[in-house]
This record gives sequence, C-alpha cells and structure tokens, in this order.
Amino acid sequence: MQRSIEVSGYVNTSHGSFETKIHQTIQFRSDQRFDVFTGTPLVDIQNTSQEQAIDAQTTTIPYGKPAQTTVRRERQSWPLRIDLALTQNPNKTYTQTTTVLQGRLKTIERTDPFGRPPFVVYLENIVRSADTLEFDSSFGLISHHGQKSSQHYLLRTTTGRCYDRTINAANGILTGSTSQKC
Repeated sequence: MQRSIEVSGYVNTSHGSFETKIHQTIQFRSDQRFDVFTGTPLVDIQNTSQEQAIDAQTTTIPYGKPAQTTVRRERQSWPLRIDLALTQNPNKTYTQTTTVLQGRLKTIERTDPFGRPPFVVYLENIVRSADTLEFDSSFGLISHHGQKSSQHYLLRTTTGRCYDRTINAANGILTGSTSQKC
C-alpha cells in the first residue's frame, strides 16, 4: 500500500520570502506465509515480513534567488521479519524455533546551493535474535535454548564522521562488542 502527499507554501521573514514544497510518500507492505503439515510429525511454519517506509523531499526556494534552492531528501524504513517453526517431536512434546530481524534504516541527503558536495547521513540499526522453546504435550514450557541476539549500529556522514559497532549476546549474557573501522 502506498500513499503520497504534497504540500507547498511560502513565508515572509526578515531575510526575505521563501517558498517550501514538501512531497512525501508512505509505503507499507506485509507478507505472511503459513505452512501447516498435519501429518506425523505436526509441523507449523509461519513467516512474516513487514516493511514501512517514508520518503520525503523538502525543497526551499528563496524568492527571486532560485540558484540558492536547497533540497533535503529523507528515507526511513523499518524492516521486520519473523520466522517461527513449531514441530511436534516423536514423544509428543513440541519444539518452537523463532528468529527475528528488526531494523531501522535512514538516509538524509541535503544539497547545497553554493556548489559544495551534498551532505549525506546514513543510519542503520539492525537487531537479529533467535530462540528455541521446548514444550510438553500440553504446551507447558519446559525449557529454552539457543537464545542469541546481535545488534549492528552504523552511522556514517559525508563529512567523515562514522560510528560502527556490533554487540552480541547469548543466553542473556553479553558475549562480544566489536567496533569496525570506518
């Protein structure tokens, strides 16, 4: 699904008049897949994938000075993926394995009316997690294992600023933290 809007207007300031135009598009996508095998063993697989994204462009034009126009583009998205598999074991207990990917991605680009290169900011924040649950035949929780998670955070600009770090955890304990060279 996608929706777009446009808004424009002007403002009079002590520095002159400025016209501003905003164009924004919002997108949403959701895909779900269910595979259920009712034989022996019972297997139930569910995969969900969603993404929301916003694209925006703001153009500012000083009255009578179109050469000083600035344009700011911004894109943000939030991907989400969940994969779940439930399997009945031969002893009639159940094992459920779940993996999740969730993130935030953002790019901002601003043009400069005075001939300097565009200023760009890129942000990425991604979390990946997994866990396996063991249930008895009445779906009472017996235990869990294989719990792990990682998060990667990256911020980079065209001016040379950069921060890039990944952290990892297993069974609720921080197992690593790594900074990358930018």
